[in-house]
Amino acid sequence: MNIKWILLAISLAISFGPICAALVVHQSNLTALVMPENLGFLSETPKVSVEYQAATQTLNLRVSNPYDTALIFESMEAKIFCSTHNVEVGQISTQNPTTIKANSNAIIGLPITLTSDGQTHFITAHSGTSVNAELRDLELTVQGIKLTSSQPMSIGAITFP
Repeated sequence: MNIKWILLAISLAISFGPICAALVVHQSNLTALVMPENLGFLSETPKVSVEYQAATQTLNLRVSNPYDTALIFESMEAKIFCSTHNVEVGQISTQNPTTIKANSNAIIGLPITLTSDGQTHFITAHSGTSVNAELRDLELTVQGIKLTSSQPMSIGAITFP
């Protein structure tokens, strides 16, 4: 009977000893148990700016890579909305991977596809001139990680021939 209790105590010590030790060591910073402290490089994120090219009907994304390693942008999709009337007028999409070298910038050209509702809205609500637009529902895949954003990103005025 005593051997049973000794084996139980040893099993509990082996199972819970490291957990208790980690809690004691990190008692002033419990988040360090789940998120390592050496992830400081993630505090800098790639910067993205958008520029509309009317002649080619493309959005140029200027992306800066602040890391010491290359980034691979695998795909990107987003919807384009009329910011005045909250109507989807088009979308952008690319499945072509783009590599951005370490500590450098790149321009990713994304062709705009106008939706049929967008064409109708453009003609009826804006008399065929221009639409103040914004990107919404952005989905970006970088290094195999899918990132999404529901925050609208203003593009400014866009025109369609």
